[in-house]
Order: sequence, then C-alpha cells, then structure tokens
Amino acid sequence: MKKGFTMIELIFVIVILGILAAVAIPRLAATRDDAEITKTISNASFAIRDFTGYYTAQGDFNATAANMTNVQLVTEADKPQETSATAGKMTADDSEPAVFVPFKGQPCIGIKFLATEAAMVIVDNSGSLSGSSKTACASVAKAPGIDALIKSKFTAVDGSAKTGVRVGGTSNIKY
Repeated sequence: MKKGFTMIELIFVIVILGILAAVAIPRLAATRDDAEITKTISNASFAIRDFTGYYTAQGDFNATAANMTNVQLVTEADKPQETSATAGKMTADDSEPAVFVPFKGQPCIGIKFLATEAAMVIVDNSGSLSGSSKTACASVAKAPGIDALIKSKFTAVDGSAKTGVRVGGTSNIKY
C-alpha cells in the first residue's frame, strides 16, 4: 500500500486555500485602511493639541508649523514640511491652509494659522483628493472630534463670528 496524497486530495486542498485567500486578502486591505484612518485622526488631534500648547507656552505661532509638533506634516502631496528655518514657512494668506496632516502622504486635514486672531482654522481637504484617498480623508473629517473642530466658530477681535478655533485666552476647543 502506497502512502501519500492522491491528486484529488491535493486539488481540494489548493481550492480550499484559494477560497480562504480570496476572503482574507481584501479584508486585510480594508483593515489597513481603517488603521491608517485612525492614525490620521490621532495625528490631527495631536498636531492641533501641540499647536495649542506651543501658542500657550510661547504666546505666538512658530513661522514653521513642523517646529511646533512631532507629527509629520505635509505642505502638498508627498512633500513633508521640513523643520529648517527657511523651509515650509506658514502662508500669510489666510485663504490657504499652511500645512496638512496627511493620509498616506496625501494632504488630508488642512490647518490655517490666524496669528492676529490667536486662532487656527481646521479644513477638510478631501475635495481635492481622488479615489480611495478622497473617501478615507472624508472619513477622517467626519470623525466626531475633527468634525467639531472643522465646524467650530469663534468671535474675532472685530466682533464678527469666524470659522476656527481660538487658541489663546479662552478657547473653545473640545476634544
């Protein structure tokens, strides 16, 4: 009597392994995206807290946002903001975010610094992305804490209501 597996038994094993792989591999990719979304939410929260803490300690924002936090920031797709004094300066124009918290290297959550108002504006940048990065970044922006910061309003020096979060004096930040 011969010992070993028949060809049919081997084919059944291969088919079963193929079915398991077909089920497991897409789920693994989805789990990685979920983890990356959670990481981006956490990074955005930490960066905002770091900027708030820096402003509280120094009384002003640093000219380079990367010098105020250990969170890796980007100025545009796959362009990390450097910490050298001449690199990645914050923009003076309040219409554009100075830096972004990235999702897989893509600019996801924008942060504008309003030094004259002692405030920051948090921006959902998912509209400028495409594909799965757009969907994932939109999920980051809809996270309860981030969504609240994006929708926050404060009273400006001139008495008008502005979108953003005051960081000096009385703050309306709720994490």
